Amino acid sequence: MIKKCLALFLTMSYFFSFANAIKVYPNPWIPESKNSSQGTLSGGITFAELPTDGGEIDIYSIFGEIVRKLRWDYGSTVNWDGKNDQGEYIASGVYMWTIKGSNSKNTKIVVIR
Repeated sequence: MIKKCLALFLTMSYFFSFANAIKVYPNPWIPESKNSSQGTLSGGITFAELPTDGGEIDIYSIFGEIVRKLRWDYGSTVNWDGKNDQGEYIASGVYMWTIKGSNSKNTKIVVIR
């Protein structure tokens, strides 16, 4: 029983340390703002401190529809231009993203105004 609890604790600790390590900024992203700390249209949204061995970021609307799929092969930073898979800027709102690395998965929410 103690071994199972310890294994669960270690697994949860790894997951939450992975989740906290990933940074998404600016959040909220307000590209039309006069304040550059809230983002720019050309700068987009940055996903940083990702798994360096590559993976996939899936961005969803609050209705669960896939908005954009981003992939990376190496490195730890990916920029999203705020466009969907058809190349159109998405509407302001709340979007969820899932990051899938080789040994991990993470989901969070990003706000676009």
